[in-house]
Amino acid sequence: MQQDSQILSDHFATTVYTHQRRNPLPLLRTVISHLLHGKANVLAMWFVVPSYALPVALLGRLFRRKVVFLTGGYDVEWIPEVSFGTLRIPLARWLLPRTLWYSSLVLTNSNFSQGEVTRWAGFRPRRMATLYHDIDSSHFRPDPNKPKERLAVTVCARLIPMTIPQKGVNTVVEAARLLPDVQFVVVGQITDDPTVAALVASAGPNLRFAGRVSDAELLDLYQRAGAYVQMSVHEGFGVAVAEAMACGCIPVITDPASYQTSMPEVVGEFGITAPYGDAAAVAAGVERALAAGPKQRDGARQRIVSRFPLGKRERQFVAAIKKITQRGNR
Repeated sequence: MQQDSQILSDHFATTVYTHQRRNPLPLLRTVISHLLHGKANVLAMWFVVPSYALPVALLGRLFRRKVVFLTGGYDVEWIPEVSFGTLRIPLARWLLPRTLWYSSLVLTNSNFSQGEVTRWAGFRPRRMATLYHDIDSSHFRPDPNKPKERLAVTVCARLIPMTIPQKGVNTVVEAARLLPDVQFVVVGQITDDPTVAALVASAGPNLRFAGRVSDAELLDLYQRAGAYVQMSVHEGFGVAVAEAMACGCIPVITDPASYQTSMPEVVGEFGITAPYGDAAAVAAGVERALAAGPKQRDGARQRIVSRFPLGKRERQFVAAIKKITQRGNR
């Protein structure tokens, strides 16, 4: 969101407004004020949030302004078995198609997410495009002074009861027990919750919950790790997977036969898959990833460098906004 806000600010006169959770009124008042004073030609919103997305879309239609939604994945998803996604709320499922009907453009971060938007909305929005995240491969790169170790890394930005099964962290803990000579590190904020505390306490001596780490510490982990593990039931893109690959890690991801995610789009032929929840298969996948040679690791990196280069998102985002604002483009 910060990156996209900066892109818009660099190319257009932009006002950035951060909404107050559970209280859409301040946002709506601001939008109405901008529309009344002719200050807004485009309303661009990150996430199709049920509490205010439809009112904003209707305001855009009323004032004949363009409305752009950027989805992250969580907002257009529902996976009942792990209670994941905004659409677990019946009202959100009712609002989604009605909101997107009034959109001028829907931007997703993967082709997979495009499919999920269409599935849950019940139709394909008239203008929808994939806007992949880009990866700074000049920053995320191997370090020749740091040989690959028998180290596997998993990133889960925030450990809460819902993200543990969503990111497959519980399976990573089990897989680590099967590989006592491999070091595992789970990166992510450790919240004060009994479920999280129990998971952390159950970890074997070869698994470390690192909590939140600095950018430099994360880069160091990617550079030293031979394997990156992401056993998620859902990923809208999988930025951490791509960052790790840019550093020469071989990814172990969820088999699409278990759960469809965006990760196969990211990893291509360089990913190793394992059924969701199958710790033994994950352990075997980690061993294969650790055994990969320089050619395979360089191939994983080059896939990220070529497909998700820094600057590509900016060019495509700006072009998409300009296209919908061209005269006569309804």
